[in-house]
Amino acid sequence: MISGKKRKIRIIAAVSAVILLIAAGVIAFVFADLSNEHLIYRGNAFKVLSLDSDRRKAFRIGVSSSIPDIHPYNHGDETAEVLKKLVYEPLLDINNDCDAKYCLAKEIVFEKNGEQATVRLNEDKTFSDGTKLTADLVYNSYQWFIKQETAYNDLLSVIKEIKVVDENTLSFAFYYANIDNIKVFNIPVIYMFDDKSFYGSTALGTGRYAVDTLTVYSEIVLKRNDEYGRKAKYKKVVIQAFDYGNLDSLLDAKDFDVFVITNKIADKVKENGAYNIYEMGKETGWYLEYNTENQDARKAVANLAEGKKFFEATQDFGVYSKGIVSAYIKKPNYYSLLEKGNLKDTKSISFLHNYEAEANGIYRNLAAALKEEGVETSENPMDIYEYHPDEFEEDVLIYYGKLTEVVDDEDNKSFFKNNSDLDAEEYYEALEKHLASQNKITPLSKDTTWYASLAGRNNLDLFD
Repeated sequence: MISGKKRKIRIIAAVSAVILLIAAGVIAFVFADLSNEHLIYRGNAFKVLSLDSDRRKAFRIGVSSSIPDIHPYNHGDETAEVLKKLVYEPLLDINNDCDAKYCLAKEIVFEKNGEQATVRLNEDKTFSDGTKLTADLVYNSYQWFIKQETAYNDLLSVIKEIKVVDENTLSFAFYYANIDNIKVFNIPVIYMFDDKSFYGSTALGTGRYAVDTLTVYSEIVLKRNDEYGRKAKYKKVVIQAFDYGNLDSLLDAKDFDVFVITNKIADKVKENGAYNIYEMGKETGWYLEYNTENQDARKAVANLAEGKKFFEATQDFGVYSKGIVSAYIKKPNYYSLLEKGNLKDTKSISFLHNYEAEANGIYRNLAAALKEEGVETSENPMDIYEYHPDEFEEDVLIYYGKLTEVVDDEDNKSFFKNNSDLDAEEYYEALEKHLASQNKITPLSKDTTWYASLAGRNNLDLFD
């Protein structure tokens, strides 16, 4: 028989263990994503502990537009991006930071000066019905997208030919070398399990979730994919249009785990207190493009534009870009590789820019800094449609757009020539180093998208 004293000690020990377990869980709950540099506002995870059991098992994603048809992977919108993460995995995953990781492929190598790529598949991957991934199925998926009207038509138009080499190998030939050709491997891979699939049902994927039900103009419900290999975090995921007209009630009810927000409603999200806010970079942004051969002057101007202080003084939106290919690319990046330069042989610098407030702000701040260095400046403001980044007479162009618009054919060719047999996972690091060494372009900022995400909840790696 256990004495009263020993029983009391055991009860105290058991209660203490439970308290420690709860505390550990709360600590993990509160401090999730602490190191994520995309996290710009931290919500209070304790406000989320009240979710009931069924709600905890489900993850709800709010998107800006409703589901238009039974082929949501076609549209290149928020829904398609979510499905690419969870259901329709690509050959290569390229995240917001331009960190490329293999997904359905186990190797992609660019050859023949960037005009060809060999793809070797991950032989362990299967679709959600148990069908093994093969080169033939990948080929069929690409041919399906090429023949349909989808968001990927322009991207896929660069493909000259796709060949099946063997069961697990394909060869892609491109019409020309371009730094964006790698994105061809970042489109969904789908499996149409019969000829009537296009009309009758949505396709299958290889991701950790599979489509359970899809209701046009309503919602998509995802279930765990038992063929994936490891159990997914949530029992189901629901993708549904977010009704911004009922923002207050949806925030209070915590009906959605993730949804896109704008600057206008960010304050309401912060006031609610239960949501983290993530800022994710986009492709568009501001650059300086040089039309002078004086590398010392280029480096000196770039150093004057470096840093968050310059960004905050010149622009109201977006994020300071540390790198050329991405605002968040890790070192080595453009500014970590940038040398000091000097202006000792430079008496004047001319600038071309459009009429936007940001362009004017960038010019005024650079002009003031250059004046302190004894360099005179002149400006030529022009409508954006009156010039092209490939053709301008001024020394520096202040340009807003995509990176591919300021990288010309010569830059594309020299990149692949200097990086033969380039592995896809090393692609963006090599591209950043190459463009930094050429120093024809200085990154200033990138546009961003903001997401609200319930604090403490596993966010399915949507912000990694």
